[in-house]
Amino acid sequence: MPELMYGGTSADLPKRTSDALPREVSDFSSHDSQVCVSTLWTRKAKRSKGEISASVYDVLNRLRVKVEPRKVTLAEVPVRVAFTFAPTSLQPGVYRIDVNWDGQPAWRTFVRITD
Repeated sequence: MPELMYGGTSADLPKRTSDALPREVSDFSSHDSQVCVSTLWTRKAKRSKGEISASVYDVLNRLRVKVEPRKVTLAEVPVRVAFTFAPTSLQPGVYRIDVNWDGQPAWRTFVRITD
């Protein structure tokens, strides 16, 4: 999806959207307070309005975390859309994170949760 400029995971997010992108991390402890997923979007072609949501799945493809859709309006200036979830309720293992545009996967990444 050309509107998606960047996607990454980290342990925390900068408070201001104008700050640099966070340092990417893909390994988290179940004792960490949060897993942050950050994406940057910009308007390309005709798509300018839609909903961004996300889902986190375990290795058996079972839904573990659902992020409700957020309405967004894309512009020439990049828009950061981020969400967090707590790894404390997840068992150690590898998890797939799908970021969706209007319910369809636009970007996918994997994180590892350790004990």
